[in-house]
Amino acid sequence: MGNLEEIEAKVNARMKEINERIGMSSQTLAGSPLPESPVARGAMYAGTDGSAAEGIRAAVALSAVPSSPMPEMWETSANELLQLMQYVCASPHVTSNVKYAETTQKLDFAVKMVDPTINAFARIAQNDVPTITLLGGAVRFANLVSAAYVGASAVRERKGGGNPLPEITSALGRWCLEKRASFTAEGTCEFAEKYNLHLVMSDSSLARKARSFSAGLLIGVLAHELGHLALGHCHGRRVNLEISRNQEREADSFASSVISSSPFGDYLVFGTILWEAVWVWVEKATGHTASTHPLSSERLADFIRANPSIAAELGVTLEG
Repeated sequence: MGNLEEIEAKVNARMKEINERIGMSSQTLAGSPLPESPVARGAMYAGTDGSAAEGIRAAVALSAVPSSPMPEMWETSANELLQLMQYVCASPHVTSNVKYAETTQKLDFAVKMVDPTINAFARIAQNDVPTITLLGGAVRFANLVSAAYVGASAVRERKGGGNPLPEITSALGRWCLEKRASFTAEGTCEFAEKYNLHLVMSDSSLARKARSFSAGLLIGVLAHELGHLALGHCHGRRVNLEISRNQEREADSFASSVISSSPFGDYLVFGTILWEAVWVWVEKATGHTASTHPLSSERLADFIRANPSIAAELGVTLEG
């Protein structure tokens, strides 16, 4: 799982600096003031009390565990998601570049939780407004995969170690295929109940870890979409497939730069690895990939090369 104590200390030490930097800016997203949220107050941190929650496919007695999973466990508020978008816009990689910063000053950020598709996209809307839209399926996917990894890791640590990533990617990959990359509120609860993930979210320490990793995953997704806008990919006519794939690579590189300049780098690296690892499994299982995007295996390999030490700490390395 990595040295979570060091991560927590680093986050606590720099949170005040980050919030002050954001607070001094008059910039807002979607034309409204930045709201207060748990993330703004520093919720991106990991608990370290060694909780005994079993997690995925484990039966454990926990106090005050609900009899069935609750949908709100797997949702993230619009205010929290807006704050994650603000963290991306306030990253040194973005603010140090005049062109990138100008893009964020006009940015419109929309969240459509009613859409269960695991996706996010960037576009230029009417009046040349750069727009990022995050769909509900991506939010629920982020929360599920993070809870699954945290829960499984808790079990593995107590039983002598081992990397739970293959187990997690297989379970979520199969579910994504079955549900056609769609996570409704009902389907999310069904998956959570099947793997006992509500036990993880009912334990305060493990839930904090899961929420932190989920936030990191979503920041990586949002940074990728901002990259498309900042690099001018959404202007002009349609492009051929090779250009489209190269633009995806450029947006990945942009997101990696955002991640490397963040005090939450460990969480963000972890989240991106989880996201891509599931799609690598799906690609191998089906033999298909989105024609407009590079192979997920290529994208994951590039990201690991850019972040080898953190990836290795998570038990992920490149063969050969």
